[in-house]
Amino acid sequence: MVAAEQDETVDTAAGGTNPAEPPAEPQLSADERALRKLKMCRWLVLLSTMLALPLAMVAAVPTTDRTLWTLLVVTTVQFPFLIAASLVVAEPKRWAYYILLVGTPVSLVVLVLAISQGAWMMVPANVLIAAAFIPLSESTVRGYVHKNDRTLADIRAGR
Repeated sequence: MVAAEQDETVDTAAGGTNPAEPPAEPQLSADERALRKLKMCRWLVLLSTMLALPLAMVAAVPTTDRTLWTLLVVTTVQFPFLIAASLVVAEPKRWAYYILLVGTPVSLVVLVLAISQGAWMMVPANVLIAAAFIPLSESTVRGYVHKNDRTLADIRAGR
C-alpha cells in the first residue's frame, strides 16, 4: 500500500502538471491591457460617481457648513461629466479620457476636504473615483486612446 502511494506521487510529478498551480493566463498585447484598464476605470468611475452624489447630499443637507455645501456643488457639477465620460471612454474617445483625467484629481481634492470637515459619507465614493486616476495616467493607456480615437471625420471617411 505504501508503494502504491509513492507511485501516485511519482506519476503526478512525471506528468509535469501540478494540479495546485492555476493555469497560466494568455499573454495580452499592450492594446488589450490598455483596453482592459479603460473598461475597469469605466465601471469604477461610473458606479462610484453614482454613489458620490447621494452621499454628498446626505453629508451636506443637514448642515449649514459652507464648505460641505461647496463640496456638494462640486460633486453635482462633476456628476454629469463623469457619467458621460465613463460611459464612452472604452470606445475610446479622447474627450472622455481628458474629462476623466481632470475629474479624478478633483475627486481627490473633494476627498481631502471631506476628511478635513469630517464628512465621512463622502469619503468612500471619492476614494474610488480618485483611484481611477492611476491606471488612466499610464502611458500605455494614453497611447491607446490617442491611437484608436475616431473622430466624426474619420467615421464619415470610412476609417
